[in-house]
Amino acid sequence: MFTTVSRCCATLCLDGVTVVVLLRKEEIVRIVADLEVCQSFALCALTAPEVYSNDDDGYVIAPNGDVAPELEGPALEGARMCPVKALRVE
Repeated sequence: MFTTVSRCCATLCLDGVTVVVLLRKEEIVRIVADLEVCQSFALCALTAPEVYSNDDDGYVIAPNGDVAPELEGPALEGARMCPVKALRVE
């Protein structure tokens, strides 16, 4: 597993799958949480507490709306840590 981030893109590789995400300042980044998939592992909140939190049962509480540009990196990292892929950053 590796992650590289530059001004133009982020490259994530996990289990032989490589994903390249183009980062553009003019695009809005949004987090989508699938609460039917979430199993309350809370790795997202442990990895990026400035972006994610958990309710009393441990299920993810994702930010409402857009993610601030300075939190895009932590948002991606927290979503990547989810073992059941309940988070998507768009």
